[in-house]
Amino acid sequence: MQSKANIYRSLRQTYSFMTAKHAWACAQAEIDLARRVQSTGFEWQTDARYNEFAMWEEAGFTLTARKELDELGWELVGRDFLGTFQDAWAPHAIHHSNDPRIMTWFVSSDPDYRHENYRRARSYGDDWHYVDVVVTASREGVVLGEARLCGIESDSDESHFTMVAFEQADDAIAIAHTTLKNLCGCH
Repeated sequence: MQSKANIYRSLRQTYSFMTAKHAWACAQAEIDLARRVQSTGFEWQTDARYNEFAMWEEAGFTLTARKELDELGWELVGRDFLGTFQDAWAPHAIHHSNDPRIMTWFVSSDPDYRHENYRRARSYGDDWHYVDVVVTASREGVVLGEARLCGIESDSDESHFTMVAFEQADDAIAIAHTTLKNLCGCH
């Protein structure tokens, strides 16, 4: 495991715009994530249908994280983050197509990054898509809590998915504890 100082230096060199305080916090988060992965044995795997998942034990529960296709990702995230394809011209719009069956213009959510956003939007569905990370907390095969985060870009790095899985696991565990308390007055 790298030292916090080495991670910090690497972040500052890679992301020159990152403040020292933020880089230091990110370095600590990276160390915390590595420790939690190591202590739980967390590892992404692929099932027979090529779906990615991870299973581990924590806080008295069996936790299962799954990556699922987010079919509403473009409508809920992509339009706000990248922009929209539309028939009406708007300032800073990029011409997309003359085909009457396809939207003519792309209007970026950020005009300063319109070309980058247009390239990214055009590759949606081919090179990447949106996914959800869903985590369930169960005991003796009974699901007692579930949490999810939607709208994650499928080509995000594995450490991002792992971090999201642990964040959702914390929520699923809290929900499971509440479920147990409501069901039997225990926990």
